[in-house]
Amino acid sequence: MTSEEKINFIYFLIFIFFSFFWACSATKTLVNPARTSSPLKGLIPQAIICSENLGSLTLNRPQGLAIDSEGNIYIADTGNNRIVKTDSLGNFIKETGGFGWGEGQFNQPTNLGLDYGLNLYVVDSQNKRLTRLDKNLNFISVIQPQPTADFRGLGTLYGVAINSSGEIFISDIENDWIVKLNSFLEYESVWGGFTSGAGAVLDPHGVYLDQTGKIYVADFGKKRVAVFDPFGNYLNEFGTEILQQPQGVTVTGAGQILVVDSKKNQIFAFNSEGELILEFGKWGKELGQLAKPVDIQIFQDRKVLVLEQDHNRIQVFQIAR
Repeated sequence: MTSEEKINFIYFLIFIFFSFFWACSATKTLVNPARTSSPLKGLIPQAIICSENLGSLTLNRPQGLAIDSEGNIYIADTGNNRIVKTDSLGNFIKETGGFGWGEGQFNQPTNLGLDYGLNLYVVDSQNKRLTRLDKNLNFISVIQPQPTADFRGLGTLYGVAINSSGEIFISDIENDWIVKLNSFLEYESVWGGFTSGAGAVLDPHGVYLDQTGKIYVADFGKKRVAVFDPFGNYLNEFGTEILQQPQGVTVTGAGQILVVDSKKNQIFAFNSEGELILEFGKWGKELGQLAKPVDIQIFQDRKVLVLEQDHNRIQVFQIAR
């Protein structure tokens, strides 16, 4: 091999090395595309549903929503002390409940949570308990853990969320803390109380668990969203300079946090760092306008359902990306 051929061969090896290095570097930047793609650009109003009679009654100051894997909607119809099930278009399927403290009766049900099986958990606020139903609204059991040495029992409740292990997280607005039940539906711990420092919550409302296990609490009294790990350790907060009365919270598949504010009549979106990226809505009766939004849920990471208490209806939005 001549000297010129040796030099050309060395240049060729250098070219191969840097090409390989550049390709590897480019691949690494795409390991988690969800963090850099699918930005939330807006919410497109689609429809108003559930504003007419649902079964025997129209909605009366409802407070909570849940959506199952088929798109069926479950509504905590607080003023009528009942739970209503509709299809994805808001067509009535079934109702259950009525005022009382017996099996299958409610006293101001405020919120709903679905586990990863067949159970629907109803927050029976003034009866200070959960009621477990199947997805056909048939009664299964009452959940009301008894007081212990470090737990005075459930107070007036508001929100609920269930993780993939069957553990349940309940916001207790009377005691200003979050109650955790284990997968056997027994009391495990409380956190967020007044001794928790920056993690102390005041009048906690909606609760949501994201895919990583983080717990988002709409901290109504402190005008923020507080974030905890599954063990109740405080992580961070956001929205303190923006929110007035946060009531419902949910998270998109790309990690954006959506919050409804019942005083501002708006939906706020934050990125995973807690920075505001979108605000939407104003008071009104028309499509796209809101009156005391109290809960928000996402279906298949593309549709957003917002429950309006003052208009007794649900609005459906499309996520624009």
